[in-house]
Amino acid sequence: MSLAADRTQWAAYLRAISQPALAGTPPVGGASEPETRAWVDGFRDELGHRRTVDGALLARVCRIDQSPPPERLAPEDRLWWGAPVESIEDMLVDDSEGGPLLMSSRSGGAIETMTEGELMALHALWARREARPDGRTRCLAAARWHVAELQPDNATGVPWAVHVFVEMALAAGDEGERSAALFHAEGLVHAACVTLGRPGIRAACILLDAARELEARPA
Repeated sequence: MSLAADRTQWAAYLRAISQPALAGTPPVGGASEPETRAWVDGFRDELGHRRTVDGALLARVCRIDQSPPPERLAPEDRLWWGAPVESIEDMLVDDSEGGPLLMSSRSGGAIETMTEGELMALHALWARREARPDGRTRCLAAARWHVAELQPDNATGVPWAVHVFVEMALAAGDEGERSAALFHAEGLVHAACVTLGRPGIRAACILLDAARELEARPA
């Protein structure tokens, strides 16, 4: 599917594609607060997996307060678990011209792990961009680096930050950059559908949050 750089159209698309996996679950409503809390705390994906970030992600999409975070957190997890922005500056690369967000990404390692960590950080930092004077500029610079240097399927089917690439397209200065940003966003969504033919429940939560970000306010 090829979509224009249109915030409303993309929001509707991401909502629609997330719905099959989320039907009847707390992220889309209808559950009490205790039921929602129990669902978040007991969550496992279709393969029985739960990641460190999941409690923070699910609390956000269910619009409830976070539980206490795990003790050991990677930098990208700390962004999701609400670490104060001033306490994470030492984890972030100070580079408004582009490049990775996380200092840890400069140390090498598996491309899949690095890509997903960077996208997780980008998704979280975009949600908190107003807490940093350069928040929006830094996020869009990181998105341009992703498009230039990484493949969307490197993130192994987890569509973090898809909305940021839509925002990159909206802010693009030329058609080539706009098309590349949209292609990256489409690639993230496509990769999330490869295993099941649709997004799994965790990917669907990420896409729902992306849709809400696009709906909430212009960047």
